[in-house]
Amino acid sequence: MNETGDSMSNTMVETLQNSVNALPMAESCRLLPVESASVRPGIANGTHFLMVSGTKPYAAMKVRIMPLIYVRRPEWWGIEIVGCLEDGIVTDQTGTYSEQKEIWFWGTKGIEVIGKDYKQRFELPQP
Repeated sequence: MNETGDSMSNTMVETLQNSVNALPMAESCRLLPVESASVRPGIANGTHFLMVSGTKPYAAMKVRIMPLIYVRRPEWWGIEIVGCLEDGIVTDQTGTYSEQKEIWFWGTKGIEVIGKDYKQRFELPQP
């Protein structure tokens, strides 16, 4: 273990993050507009539920709550709200979404929800 209690060395983690960052960006996924976001305590100790809702530009989009990847624990752990066109079908129809995800990790201060033209921070207690 290193000085921060991690089992992987900082060099190993940085190498892994660099290899992920070197991959090309997907064209079928985009940040979605977020109309509301909230955080509620989870069932298990040290967990919370992030709930988000909004309107997606295409009814066929699959909504994902995607935590960002970090080498070291940040103050605010970024969590993106992403819509992906998985079936290759695009229509003019929009649709609403409401998604939730249990989160069991966060930054030293909390999380930051990131959507299209949207950022909101939620302070969370340290475990």
